[in-house]
Amino acid sequence: MLLCAILITSCNSTNSPFKKVECNNVDSTAKISKYVKIYEPCKEFIFQAKYWDREYNLISDQRIWMMATGKKWGDDEKQAEIVIQYEFDELEIDRISDYNINEKLKNRSWVESETTGFIENESTLWFHPFRANQYNFTELAPLPTVYYFMLEPGAEWPGRLSINGGWGDWSHSQVECNYHVVEVESLEMEIGNISDCYHISSTGISKFGETTFDYWFNKEYGIVKMLILNYENQTLQIELIEVISG
Repeated sequence: MLLCAILITSCNSTNSPFKKVECNNVDSTAKISKYVKIYEPCKEFIFQAKYWDREYNLISDQRIWMMATGKKWGDDEKQAEIVIQYEFDELEIDRISDYNINEKLKNRSWVESETTGFIENESTLWFHPFRANQYNFTELAPLPTVYYFMLEPGAEWPGRLSINGGWGDWSHSQVECNYHVVEVESLEMEIGNISDCYHISSTGISKFGETTFDYWFNKEYGIVKMLILNYENQTLQIELIEVISG
């Protein structure tokens, strides 16, 4: 697999604005840790997130940081813990929030970080989309899921999401999902060329409309690109720009 060398940096990178998070890559408490090969504890993944309105005017262009801690996720024996940090300018919150397609969430406080769970085992890779702050509409997108036994162009599978309370207009709604492996591609991104990326296209249908979520999975670096189009035709593109070894 070809990858531009600037993607990998040492754990002493001085360019990161994100706070240090405790992790344990020695005696991990996550029982599934023996299966984790991509999102191993203490390895940092940094993404660039670009968000456009329906006329393709840029709303925001900021970074997102993600790292597994080596712990299990709460009492869930199947999920490991992952921490996500969001870069933003407090002076821009009001302007960006005006684009929120969920009226009841426009005044929700923004967060610098959140903790959630993910699954990476011998058959499956799965985690929540980045869904805080201006990215909360991804709650209606299909979960980025990879079934290793389905990684063949043409493979398809269904899914369903149940949205809990606390999501404003979207609370207690259902999303019917469909997934389709399109093809294996080489991606030319800002960091260079990444080959052998499985392009998976998914669609989520709810009473609000259709959300499409295309993502590209590489067996060494995980999900390297995401492209989400919400039901109001806003676009979110998220690309991996750096991996810092733990």
